[in-house]
Amino acid sequence: MSNQAHIDYDKQFQDDLAKATALSLEQHALDDYRRNKKYGSGYQQSSTVAGRDYQAAQRSQSLHQPRRHSEVHQVAISPENAERSRTPPAQGTDNDLICFASPTSKQPESSSPFGKLIEDLQRMQPTNPQSALVPMGPVASASIPPQYGFPPHQQRPTAAQPTPYGMVAGGVVGGPAYGDLQLVPYQPAAQQQRPLNSEELQRLYSMPAQMAVVPVPQPNAYMYYPGAVVTPYTAPIVPGSAAFMPPQYPAQGYGFGGAYTHMDLRRPQSQPAPQQTAPTTSHHHSQPSNHSTSSPAEANGVAFPARRQVPSTVGVSSSSHTGNNGHSSVPRRGNDLIDLNHEDYSRVSVLEAFDPLLNDNTGNDTASDSTSYYAEYDPFDFLYSGDAATQYSDPMYEAVNRWDKTVATVSPNVGLIGWRQDFLSQPSTSSSQYGVAPPEESLKLAENGSGTISPPPPLPPRNQQCYESNQAAMPVSRPPQSSVLTDSYTSSIPANVVLDRRKTCTRLYELISDQRTDDPELLEFYHMVKEVRARYPHDDAPTNVGHVVAAEFNYHYMMDTSIKVIVHPALNTLQSTVLAASMGKEQVKGYGMPVTFTCDIDSVVAQVVAQALASLEGQVKGTVTDYAVKPIGLLEWLAPTSRLSQLECVHNSFQLEKDVHLGLCLSTAANMQAIARTERDDEHDADLLPEHLLPNEVVPIVTYDNMMILIETLEMEIDKLESAADGVPGRSVVSCSGVVQAVKAICALLGSIDTMEIARCVADLKRICEVEQKKYSTGASNPEIVSDYGDYAQVVLRPRSMLEQIKVKCNELRDAVQELVELYANVFRVAFSVKTPDYSTTPIPISCVSKPIVVCISCLHRPLPNWKFDDYSLCVQIVYGTRLLSKPNVLTCSNDTSGGLFPRLNFSAWLTFDQHPICTLPREARLTFVLYGKQAASEGEPNADQNGERRQVTTELGWCSIQLFDFKRVMICGPYLLSLWPPMTDKMLGPAPARGCHPQPDFCPVLSIEVPPYGGRIEFPEHQEVPKPAPHYDFASLDANLQEELLDTAELGYTGATERREVFWEKRLYLQSYPNALPKVLHAAHSWDYANLIDLHALLHSWAPLSPLQSLELLLPRYPDAKVREKAVEWISKMPNDQLVDFLPQLVQSLKHDTYEGSAMARFLLSKCLESPRFAHHMYWLLVHSLPDDPHNSIGAAMVDQEYDESQVTQVRYYRRNKMMLRALMAICGEKMLQRFMYQHRMCQKLTTIAESVKEAKESMRQKSLAAGMDEVHQDLLEQPTCLPLGPELEVTGVSVRNCSYFNSNTLPLKINFVGPDAESLPAIFKCGDDLQQDQLTIQLIRIMNKMWLAERLDLKMVTFNCVPTGYKSGMIELVSEAETLRKIQVECGLTGSFKDRPIAEWLGKQNPSPLEYQSAVRNFTLSCAGYSVATYVLGICDRHNDNIMLKTSGHLFHIDFGKFLGDAQMFGNFKRDRTPFVLTSDMAYVINGGDKPSTDFHYFVDLCCRAFNIVRKNADLLLHTLAHMATAGMPGVNSNAVQYVRRALLPSQSNPEAAATFAKMIQSSLKSWFTQFNFFLHNLAQMRFTPDEGSGELLSFVPRKYTMQQDGRLKIVKVVCFQKHYSMEKFYMYILEVTRHGQPDPTHLFRSYREFTEFHQKLCMHFPLVKLHSLPAGVHVGRSNIKSVAEKRLPLIQRFLKSLFDASEEIAHSELVYTFFHPLLRDQQEAKLGMPKIKEVKQQPSRDNPHEIGQIRLSLQYQRGVLTVMIHHAKGLPMLQGGQEPNTYVKCYLKPDPKKETKRKTKVVRKTCVPSFMETLEYRMPLNIIQERRLQVTVWSHDTLQENELLGGFDMDLSKYDLRQELVDWYRLGAVSRN
Repeated sequence: MSNQAHIDYDKQFQDDLAKATALSLEQHALDDYRRNKKYGSGYQQSSTVAGRDYQAAQRSQSLHQPRRHSEVHQVAISPENAERSRTPPAQGTDNDLICFASPTSKQPESSSPFGKLIEDLQRMQPTNPQSALVPMGPVASASIPPQYGFPPHQQRPTAAQPTPYGMVAGGVVGGPAYGDLQLVPYQPAAQQQRPLNSEELQRLYSMPAQMAVVPVPQPNAYMYYPGAVVTPYTAPIVPGSAAFMPPQYPAQGYGFGGAYTHMDLRRPQSQPAPQQTAPTTSHHHSQPSNHSTSSPAEANGVAFPARRQVPSTVGVSSSSHTGNNGHSSVPRRGNDLIDLNHEDYSRVSVLEAFDPLLNDNTGNDTASDSTSYYAEYDPFDFLYSGDAATQYSDPMYEAVNRWDKTVATVSPNVGLIGWRQDFLSQPSTSSSQYGVAPPEESLKLAENGSGTISPPPPLPPRNQQCYESNQAAMPVSRPPQSSVLTDSYTSSIPANVVLDRRKTCTRLYELISDQRTDDPELLEFYHMVKEVRARYPHDDAPTNVGHVVAAEFNYHYMMDTSIKVIVHPALNTLQSTVLAASMGKEQVKGYGMPVTFTCDIDSVVAQVVAQALASLEGQVKGTVTDYAVKPIGLLEWLAPTSRLSQLECVHNSFQLEKDVHLGLCLSTAANMQAIARTERDDEHDADLLPEHLLPNEVVPIVTYDNMMILIETLEMEIDKLESAADGVPGRSVVSCSGVVQAVKAICALLGSIDTMEIARCVADLKRICEVEQKKYSTGASNPEIVSDYGDYAQVVLRPRSMLEQIKVKCNELRDAVQELVELYANVFRVAFSVKTPDYSTTPIPISCVSKPIVVCISCLHRPLPNWKFDDYSLCVQIVYGTRLLSKPNVLTCSNDTSGGLFPRLNFSAWLTFDQHPICTLPREARLTFVLYGKQAASEGEPNADQNGERRQVTTELGWCSIQLFDFKRVMICGPYLLSLWPPMTDKMLGPAPARGCHPQPDFCPVLSIEVPPYGGRIEFPEHQEVPKPAPHYDFASLDANLQEELLDTAELGYTGATERREVFWEKRLYLQSYPNALPKVLHAAHSWDYANLIDLHALLHSWAPLSPLQSLELLLPRYPDAKVREKAVEWISKMPNDQLVDFLPQLVQSLKHDTYEGSAMARFLLSKCLESPRFAHHMYWLLVHSLPDDPHNSIGAAMVDQEYDESQVTQVRYYRRNKMMLRALMAICGEKMLQRFMYQHRMCQKLTTIAESVKEAKESMRQKSLAAGMDEVHQDLLEQPTCLPLGPELEVTGVSVRNCSYFNSNTLPLKINFVGPDAESLPAIFKCGDDLQQDQLTIQLIRIMNKMWLAERLDLKMVTFNCVPTGYKSGMIELVSEAETLRKIQVECGLTGSFKDRPIAEWLGKQNPSPLEYQSAVRNFTLSCAGYSVATYVLGICDRHNDNIMLKTSGHLFHIDFGKFLGDAQMFGNFKRDRTPFVLTSDMAYVINGGDKPSTDFHYFVDLCCRAFNIVRKNADLLLHTLAHMATAGMPGVNSNAVQYVRRALLPSQSNPEAAATFAKMIQSSLKSWFTQFNFFLHNLAQMRFTPDEGSGELLSFVPRKYTMQQDGRLKIVKVVCFQKHYSMEKFYMYILEVTRHGQPDPTHLFRSYREFTEFHQKLCMHFPLVKLHSLPAGVHVGRSNIKSVAEKRLPLIQRFLKSLFDASEEIAHSELVYTFFHPLLRDQQEAKLGMPKIKEVKQQPSRDNPHEIGQIRLSLQYQRGVLTVMIHHAKGLPMLQGGQEPNTYVKCYLKPDPKKETKRKTKVVRKTCVPSFMETLEYRMPLNIIQERRLQVTVWSHDTLQENELLGGFDMDLSKYDLRQELVDWYRLGAVSRN
């Protein structure tokens, strides 16, 4: 400190005066300008008169005026500032607050150095008793400073102890005075109003610097009162990356920043006096700062933040006041330049802030230390309110309220974007932690009536040292509860107040911290996961089963259905004696001799175990509870309480007509707890950390080091620039290129994004450096008044120097760069955080905000280089779910991309949705932006205009979206960056994409927008009370027609007519008993805003509960409301776990439609994963596949193409959510389950590598490469067994390498034979190169349809297979055993076998030699063909060539390869290859009919198809909703159009009879189409170049199976009896063999052709090359070979061949090949007339059940919607006409009595058959009561064009005896009826 006696106070006063002069005049001009603008010209005239009076008073004023605040300021004057002003002062006599008289004027000197100063101070004091405060100005209501900061015992006693600095003179915490944060100025007693003497004034100027009060961000932290030690409190620095983190009101109330008011402020009389409450105990909290400086204050128990050390020569001068928002009617007093009264205060609105006249005051930001009026080291800087762009405040100029000046964001918690960590904050601090004013002082002030209500203080100044304290990382915890002070304080904030944004540091690098932060929404998800995991401890047996439970489903078999069960006891269950006897005799490896018994299919598993133990009595020990059973070949355990009829494994065996093989094992921990969670898992999961769940990055992130290097470079370049500007003018070149390059490098690091503010700052900086250097090199040093008149004065201001200009622009550039860093860090995850102060603002309920929605569109960064458009337009809309709430708001801009550091399209416009106030927004609403490019049409296209101008072509370029409310129910606010998504992703489905999840974040276009704060933090509050149930009205009270219309609308399903929705909504209270009507009612709701939400939620509670399958509709994206989706999850949770697995893909997709991360669906899915290992297994692979380039994906990120296709882009859109779910599943599933997942993952990665190597290898080396790779997989599985992705029950322990091969197709799929449980073979296909999503979805939908049919007791013997995509274009497919493609079956009859009728029937006959087996195979074929005909039609499955249709040996037909579906037909050139609704060829009909003529069996097939089709139509909603959920799965072609395709295929407008008739016509059209067989033939030609995949080995082509001597019996004698001529399309000869076997007295006769003998001979020579057998010539004979003479010549050759065969050795004569050849086939077991020389095929005649009846007809009747529909199905058993001709039949119907024959209806004519199939509907539109009075007469006629039609028979039906509203279907016998 310098000596106080040597300070020239006069010179210091002149310095202060110069500043005050300019600012006072400017402020006065601003106030008059605004008043004139507000009140008009009348005010201007009156102000002119007042101005003259004021001018005269000014001239008469004394030259010697006292300096304001001189009694409290310590000043050190620098030499260079000794002379500041030479402007002559104005003269005046009035006692103005600020006078421009200079103390250097010649006046009589006072008796002491301070005498005149004391007189001036006394003269300045107003006479108002309320404001008679000492000292004056901004320190009003404060006590004398020397006593501040010391304990009571060290303070000098005074007559009346005033309130210390910073003390709140109102109530205590929580009281009204404090709650309103109104500070009452101190009013001293009368005797205290005395002049200051020299000693007191000297003591004011001698106050040590350490005693000065330093500025702090939280003002009331320095409050002191006796008995408490007060320590400073520093505002917490939130380590976040939020863009525009707003300055908010301090949560802890006032301190120094707002403890002082204007002298003239008075509480209005209309306002009640503040109430008083009891005092609150104070606690203390201190926070360390970066700089610690020892001071006497700290020694006395008061800790202050250290200030920066400054030279003592720097001048310090300060004066301040706080703005006031209060309004009063007190008139203005006087014409002073600055009137501290509050009536005429100035306010700056947001619009005024854009006025350059009103807002051009940027020079205060970084004025130099030597010239700044707001001295940098002013000890009372904390009193100033501050400006948005400067560190220090002007107490005079702050008469303009700055709150409305800057549009800023709201609370940090409001921000949706980024990776901030609001949870990482200090624990909530109560109000008692900080100093509170003594209640005694508060009471005194309140009693004196001086409790003026003042507004909240302005925000603390920026760039303070106390803001720079670094916070250590704190543990993640729940967000603390808001302090009581926050609500009490913010309740006084006006709703229209907009807070200024403040920075925290002067240097950019001080803002950046290396602490990595996370999004609070993700942390909320983390807490949800921990909560779910805690509800499933390891010792909870029902939820921790520890093994895979056999899947169940609901199916009812026919009564008294029995099943054969074979139980194999495990070897470890047998006693030692039995075990030794069983060795070598087991049928299954690891099991003993089985026991066989038959039981009812409804038997419980425990009964089966008991029966098995009874059969094994004496061989095993223990009770039923000691054992468990499992299917052989699978590792899943049957629940003891399950019924056999409910088990899927039993059903699969039953429909394949196989016995049920079960393994009986001990119920040990090794078996039953193989994958159970353990106590160790519970302990590990209790310590779960957020980083275990939070997703990793799609692309590399910006690191802390990279960011700091560039920021430090920028700061260094700024320092260089300022140093160059501070040098001697002309001697150094001032260039800003280094700064510009540093800024450009930062923008390039942040994705080549530069904001408009950065571009403006860079342009201004260049202009200053290049153009204005000479202009600002010299100039006047002080303001000079040229002239003054009235209210105005002409003042010449000193222009800023070049250094000052550069400093201003550099600080603005820092602000702009800081905003960009924060903005980028909020959009993309970064490895650093940005420090921002934490404030709180008042939450404003959305219902109170009626302002329209406003959004600013700034610019589009990084437009793609290939965009060559003339101009661009941006369409903005508000979207809720799939509904557009607003009309499109369109902006346009040119194609100019210049103007910034990087290319960008500049929109720069504000959009207002005038018709959509904020209060009408639903919580899940979002803003959607769609970018279009426009260009003129090419010259080749036709012009739209007649004048020849080319029309404009509009192209959609991309879209982006943002949710209007975050997960905390707070509306978004501030600037945002939105990545542009390609048009291929559906913008109408699902919520807005998570920011930062774009697959190409550094290259994709980015749209910058800004949302204003609307005056505060807008919240969408949650209804606290439970909604009351909605009123329930009687549906029966409605009109009958209206009832029928409402029910029809409810049954329409997926969509309803728009006009019906209004009726539905109006009558919603009548429909609460109909569950299926709820989704339609919710869809018809007018609005989902806050006002209507409680009524809509009330419907959920009062409506009849939906079934779990019906609830799937409420999870569609058109129902985004969280409560609706939560209720749907509640209903779905009632579904069994195994049934949930069937719809798991849809549930995972519905997770994408949830607006926020921690949704009810996410919680539900994770809970089910903990309950069911099967559920967890399928969930894992669904999530893995949804992450196309994630390391968990089996194909690996390196193998994904750089160019993202549509599937990948759609999946990456939901990357963050899927990744979090996957990591959560892996974190909580338990160690054992996690190991299984990892082993599967590793196995699939190796299989992918092998598949790629096989593709790359030469054709000759492919098998060798495959074997080498499979050997490695085999070794891994031997060490670490795991299960296949196809199912958790398919555990594999190795690979049969010898049996592995590959298919010769385009992608070369691998055929792998795994060694499964019980050493059973598990064949599978691993395919790499094709997307299997479509196959998976198609198989799922077929299974769903099959379960629909089973629920209706229609078993169509459907064979399906599992298909699991394991990665990007890779996956595993279950290989169905004992099956062959239709192509191979047909080409056995030659290349043209596709045109023949017999190939399928003959192949089935060879595979099923016995008549019973063949009959069963034909039945299976008929059922499965009907099922797949319906399924392939409904799903529009195309590309149906004969290699995509397979047939099992048991007759089950099924389809494979569903790459083309939903009508996506395969093209051959320019024509479609799929021209029929489904595949039904003549060879299939041949099998169904049992020949080439129609039969009743085909009627049965048609009826099966029609019934199955109508069952699917009945459950259309489920099928459509299942498909609609997959619209966001990224499958090509699966979108809303696909759903509409299926809906149209289901014929929703037709009744059941009409739909059946339509489908019957499709059957006929498919059967008659020749193109299907031609397509098969083309495919046969295309596949000729491929060799068979594997040889048949020992098998004969006509006997596909192997047979042994043990099966058929040892051959004794085989001889040729004769030959016989047969006819089957052509003539051939068969040789009759008589075979005698040992133990069989009667010989059997076999029929073999000569071609079969030659094949047998060739196979024998191939397998036994050394044997010498009589040869059978196979050459081609000249002429005909199938004639009798040739057959006679061949007979002795066959005899000699058989003799040589049986003369051979035992090994050859009784080999498997020999017994296979002589095994009886189906043709051998049919009765044959051995003595007849030839046998012709006899055409079967239609048989009749009763020879005396005329025939039967099948028809159905139903009255619906005013129409009686009569469906004529088929007729059978019709008699032949005279002459043995088959009739040409038709059916005629009447409603008798009908004398006029008005009800005559008839069908078409079916020609030449006694079993016609009509499938036609006849309708009668008549009232039901009239129809029931009549009889239905049905007659069958034979049509003859030449003669009269012949009546074949008929019947009458009394309609009054039937309930026609129910469908009647039956066969009716025909009898004799009259012709009339």
